[in-house]
Parts: sequence; structure tokens; C-alpha cells
Amino acid sequence: MTYDFWNTLIGEHHSPSDQRVDRVMVALASVEADVAREALLAATAAAEDFYEVRWRENRPFSPEEWSAQVLGELSIDDPSAHDAVAAELRRGLSVTERTLAPNAEATLRTLSDAGIKLGIVCDVGITPSVTLRGYLEHFDVLKYFDHWSFSDDVGVYKPDPRIFTHALEGLGVEPVEAAHVGDLRRTDVAGALGMGITSVRYRHWRDDVTEAPEAEVLLDDHTNLPGILGVA
Repeated sequence: MTYDFWNTLIGEHHSPSDQRVDRVMVALASVEADVAREALLAATAAAEDFYEVRWRENRPFSPEEWSAQVLGELSIDDPSAHDAVAAELRRGLSVTERTLAPNAEATLRTLSDAGIKLGIVCDVGITPSVTLRGYLEHFDVLKYFDHWSFSDDVGVYKPDPRIFTHALEGLGVEPVEAAHVGDLRRTDVAGALGMGITSVRYRHWRDDVTEAPEAEVLLDDHTNLPGILGVA
């Protein structure tokens, strides 16, 4: 069993874009780079649009590249500013701004106790995987996972079959033996179906209504997953 990360296991209390702007403002102030919030908002929006393009083109985008994109929009070429912003992005937003999906811990425990191998297949945006694993550790669920396939480690985004292959090989299972839970049809659903993996679309935080393929199983509460899959 593999899980997506964002909006499947972990959600956010507030808009991550607004929080990120606040943190970048602090990082720039620490190196005495004076930037108006309105200008930073515009630069951040442009960088996020650029990331969206890179994500869809399956071209990984690092915190350092995001920093360079934002500061380029602001015409700031100070290396210390770049380093400060990139470091802030790698640190990620406070875990207090994150929330674990309802009933996820109990469900992961049930699956793990039943002998199901668990993995993560995650498209990393700006916050690196080392920080994402820290969020899972904070919520005391990292211990349930046997393997993880983060895009910044594997080098590709979903739905590329290579990231799913990385997960399957790490767990030691065949596609027909696996299920993948995620919220996005273009990446999670299409990627799983393309590999012959049972696809489960989680809808608690987001109901993806795009025209990409639909999942074989629709899930609104993690509690229902073991029964749906015949595990418990």
C-alpha cells in the first residue's frame, strides 16, 4: 500500500502561499533586503506558476531554484539573500500549520498490524522530503512506513512510472499486489492505473473533478480503507 503525502496524509491549516511569503519576508529582512510585501506576493505567485509548469513537465524544482526565481523577479542578486531564502524554504513551514488526516494514524496502525507493507509516493513541491518526513515523525506515523519515494530523491514526479516502480521495488511487491491512495487524478490515479496498481482517490480535503482518469475506489474516510481492500 502506498500513500500520497499532501492532502492525503497531511493537510494545512491555512494558505501555504501566504505563510511562505511571511517566512520569506523574515529571511530577506535578516540580510537587510528591503522588499515590499506586495512585490513579494507578485514574485511568489510568478514562481509558483513556474513551478506548476515544471511539475507538469516532470522537471523537478528545488528550493534553490524557487529562491532564484523569486529573487530574479525582484531584481535581487545578493547571494546572501538567495542563501537565506533557500534555507527558509528547506526548513519548511511550522509543523503547527500542518494537520494529520482524520483517522489516518489508526488506519495505518491497522494496516501495519495486518502485515501490509506501507510506502509513500510523493511529489515534492518546495519543502524537501527530509522536512516532510519530520512532519510524519511529529505526528508519530513515520514508524508505520517501510519505504518512501519522494520526487526529490527519485528525480521524477507522478504519474511517471519510475517513481511508482521505485516504491514497488522498495516494498518488494508487484503492481497487482499494491494499492495507491492519493487525491489527484492526473498524478495519483493515472500513475497508479498506468502501472496496474489499484487506485484509491481520497476526497476529504479535495474532490478533484478534472477530466483525468477516475480511481477504482473513492475514499472519504481513511477508516474505511482496510475494509474496502479486504484487509480487516
